[in-house]
Amino acid sequence: MVFAKRFVSVFFCLISLFSGFAYAADAIRWDFNNPQEIASAGNFEKWQVQDGLFTGKTKWDPNLVLSLPKEGIDAAKLNFLTVRLYSSSAADIIEIVYNSPNEDWSLGRSFPVLPGWAVYTIDLNKVTWSSLEGSGPEAQVWGGREKKISTLRFDPGNEANRTVKIDWIELSGPEGKTAGVKREVSVETQNANKALSWSFAGDGDFLDWQPVNFQNVEVKDGVIKGTTQRFSYLFSPDISVDASRYQIFVFTARANLAGSGNVYFKRGDETLSPYPGVPEYRAVPFSIIGDNKFHAYAVDLSRSRNWWQGIITGIRFDLTYTPGTNFEISGFRFLPKSEEQGLVPNGGFEIVATKGQTYPEIWDTSLQHGCSVSLKEVAGRGKTALLASEKPKSQVSLKNQIDFDYLGIYQIAADYKTEQFAAGDKLTLKLFFDDILGKPLKDKPVEYEIALSKAKDWTKFSESFLLPQKAATGRIELSLSSPSGKGAVYLDNIILNLSEKDLSEGNNDLAQAFSWKANWIWKPDLDMADKSPVYLRKDFSLPDIKAYFTPAQIVKLVDTKSRSLVFSFQM
Repeated sequence: MVFAKRFVSVFFCLISLFSGFAYAADAIRWDFNNPQEIASAGNFEKWQVQDGLFTGKTKWDPNLVLSLPKEGIDAAKLNFLTVRLYSSSAADIIEIVYNSPNEDWSLGRSFPVLPGWAVYTIDLNKVTWSSLEGSGPEAQVWGGREKKISTLRFDPGNEANRTVKIDWIELSGPEGKTAGVKREVSVETQNANKALSWSFAGDGDFLDWQPVNFQNVEVKDGVIKGTTQRFSYLFSPDISVDASRYQIFVFTARANLAGSGNVYFKRGDETLSPYPGVPEYRAVPFSIIGDNKFHAYAVDLSRSRNWWQGIITGIRFDLTYTPGTNFEISGFRFLPKSEEQGLVPNGGFEIVATKGQTYPEIWDTSLQHGCSVSLKEVAGRGKTALLASEKPKSQVSLKNQIDFDYLGIYQIAADYKTEQFAAGDKLTLKLFFDDILGKPLKDKPVEYEIALSKAKDWTKFSESFLLPQKAATGRIELSLSSPSGKGAVYLDNIILNLSEKDLSEGNNDLAQAFSWKANWIWKPDLDMADKSPVYLRKDFSLPDIKAYFTPAQIVKLVDTKSRSLVFSFQM
């Protein structure tokens, strides 16, 4: 926020010349029917006042100095500022700057700027004021010591490259006023919220999702795109999700860096404030791939155990905590969970997002020319996935993301049926593993070659494997290789489940004692550098584990070399 005192004095000389606003003893209103209602507009590439609307394209730190009545403003009587404001994308915060005849002047910070239209009602007696150059602490209130305002400036958020529209601004007394923000949801957004899915087709339209703390972010070419900082996140619009019906949150995204993120959720009037205000037990973690390719990620929100229940009214989406990540997000949606799917999202291929859909939802595909993946109805089974090759020496693959909650022995199973087959055709199942930071492990992937035959009966494949010790997430990949170019295989009921937990020292009490999450406590305005102070808070009771106690070491560095060690093992 840049504001020169010399700048204020110059425009104070101009204010008394203009009288385009509506003035009454109990209120002052700017309806923008006349350009003279604005003394000046700073840091706009271009702006205009037309048909009762101020419209401008922002540079960094845009601002309006409003024309005032000759006698100025009585701050003791007029302390509520209400504005109907549109922003093409979210911005950091609305700021108000006042100047008094005795040269008190101060800057007040109010609500974040939401994308789209909203009405902001600001109690100027309760915002956070900071005195500016030449003013003392006594100026850190609305109106300063004299309670007289000679200059009033309105800043609609600092971010550049936005379209800003202002319908009206009103300054009034407190009668009938309550501070707050009321979003005006478009018909498109209402329909999107009702359908529990969001596709960003309109440039500049976030569909009421609010981005916070990005280096840059916009909606363009059908995606939300931008670059992250250390803590960048998106607040959802108001939603109403029945947790008993919908458990899977799906997003489609690509990123140039691997990383991990969280989906936070709330019920009722709970808050989803930034750190440290979000309870960790309302968070479900996930990891993303850094190959700059689009992937569909399915986050099973029921993994939060007993917390995913009732009516969910909002989420906070943290894509990644890796700063400097360039990303694109094409959509979000909630989907129901199959009871039998285990850890593989939509392993039975029954979930579809749109009527008549012909591709497997959530799964990624890798196709060479002449190959296809499609959904097919099969009598007695419902929907299945058909992998088909029509070109010699071709390969077609299905891929999905997996989150592992425990170390131990897992069982992977799949049903398959050969539709077409030739010598040399083979079906391969691979499991790849990543660490908690989303980086591939050095452990070799688990790989199985599934025997194909000319028989057309359904066959079950099932194998067990030991999860690598540092694995937190992974990927499952099923590939059909067809030298003949005539291979075709149906797939169904791809299921992955934990069959035997790895309990340290074979002791159930010990495993239970260390199955908990805790809140990280970050110092406000913390400079996120290595060795910054970060605290851990957790209340819990321990069983008698003296015989099994081993010192634990936690080393938290703010970079990709972060390490958490418990029992000498990296987590």
